[in-house]
Amino acid sequence: MVLVSAANSTAQQVTSVLSASSITTIIIAVILIVIAVLIIVKLKKFVINTILGLAVLLILNFFGFTLPLDFINIIITAVLGLLGVGLLIILKILGVVL
Repeated sequence: MVLVSAANSTAQQVTSVLSASSITTIIIAVILIVIAVLIIVKLKKFVINTILGLAVLLILNFFGFTLPLDFINIIITAVLGLLGVGLLIILKILGVVL
């Protein structure tokens, strides 16, 4: 009888530990999912801005406003997006060569 009550006591302790561990695991998983979603949303905005910037750079070159498609201009446009194209246009008007 004493062994049975000791076994039941141990089983209850293991169950309570597993419950606390499960709750902690669920909380950590939810936090990681929220962080992943936030990163994806920010990355999505960055990628869209980059694609739009590169498209505008190509369209400007197609219509005669010549911005050289060299490594530096493409990197500036890829990192800054439309702001980078605007910066390159301003620099070209001011006569600054990169």
